Amino acid sequence: MIKKNKYSVILLLRDKDPFCIKFFKFISLNCKSLKVFWSGKKKKNFFINKKYDFIISYRSSIILKNRDISKARIAAINLHPGSPNY
Repeated sequence: MIKKNKYSVILLLRDKDPFCIKFFKFISLNCKSLKVFWSGKKKKNFFINKKYDFIISYRSSIILKNRDISKARIAAINLHPGSPNY
């Protein structure tokens, strides 16, 4: 579990997705600094202008470029569910 008041996090989440909303609520209780970007199903141009401890993308349509991924001090994490068949 992430210790409260320890990490700065940027979240990239899918808009109106119930699982993303739950994930947001959990993360927001457990970090010192949080910035959230909600995306629709269409891809958007996106850039990160400062460093964060973690960059977490969960079910987001935003595709990060290498320059944005390098702004993660500890890790950049991409989470996406697979098909139930796998």
